[in-house]
Amino acid sequence: MKEVPASRVLVDLDCKALNLSGTEQRCDFLYFDEEKGSSRVAPIEIKSGGFKGREVAAQLRGGATVAGEWIPTGTRFRLIPILVYGGRLHKRERNRLRAAHIRIREYTAQAVLIRCGTPLGSALNRS
Repeated sequence: MKEVPASRVLVDLDCKALNLSGTEQRCDFLYFDEEKGSSRVAPIEIKSGGFKGREVAAQLRGGATVAGEWIPTGTRFRLIPILVYGGRLHKRERNRLRAAHIRIREYTAQAVLIRCGTPLGSALNRS
């Protein structure tokens, strides 16, 4: 991965070994990193074609819920929900996604959108 700290973890939420419920919506990946005493948590959803803003928001929220269960209480971090998209970006769906707020405990953020092929670090640094 380009432009990201060396101390990072990327978790595939479809991994069967995690024993996550199969009925809840969730994003594709959770990204965690720490650099210079600052931590970031990023639920990441990847869409190769078009997307529905409300559906992506629900998936990012589901991933944030999982992350919230894993992060120790009292840990400070920056929350950066990310949508990586490859298809056409429809203004209405983009606005629906941006209107949605993703939350982990007291941390709330709007989704950052990046095109497929864009370095992940660019989304992490925009937040």
